[in-house]
Amino acid sequence: MDNITKHNAPKYSIGQVIDLSYKYGGLPNRILINAIFIRKQDKQWMYKILLENIDKETIMSESFIKYREINKSANIYHNNIIKQRYINGWRWCGNYEESIALNNSKIISTRNNVEGVRLYPAINYKGDFIENQYGLWVKYFNSINCKEEIDDPYIFSYNKYENKQIL
Repeated sequence: MDNITKHNAPKYSIGQVIDLSYKYGGLPNRILINAIFIRKQDKQWMYKILLENIDKETIMSESFIKYREINKSANIYHNNIIKQRYINGWRWCGNYEESIALNNSKIISTRNNVEGVRLYPAINYKGDFIENQYGLWVKYFNSINCKEEIDDPYIFSYNKYENKQIL
């Protein structure tokens, strides 16, 4: 423990919000760091975090967060529309062909923690549109750093509050 605290400052800080990519068939997530600590048995910094998708706290290691953290250096993350979607609480799940996107959106919309799903024209990491594909976005009931939505035209939407589909 002493070697860690003497030489390696924690990579993340209290209050920091981090977007996590989806792995192994899961959904994207956002976390809020509430505490940083290290115990005798730990070999790295540990973080008490709030998970956006389930609105519960848990503990994650620094290496796990680093592995899952979204690298926002691609052009797509500099696109104002994409930035605004993240601010509005929407999380990108992936780009899919139409039938797969519709099927995945219906499956995801049945989850208890999901407020809504939307399909937008798919955009690649460079910021270019992808023909014949749709970007699938999810919004959880308890979004972290969620602000007022702005107009952002979408192709498909399901909102549990309204209990209706728009296509």
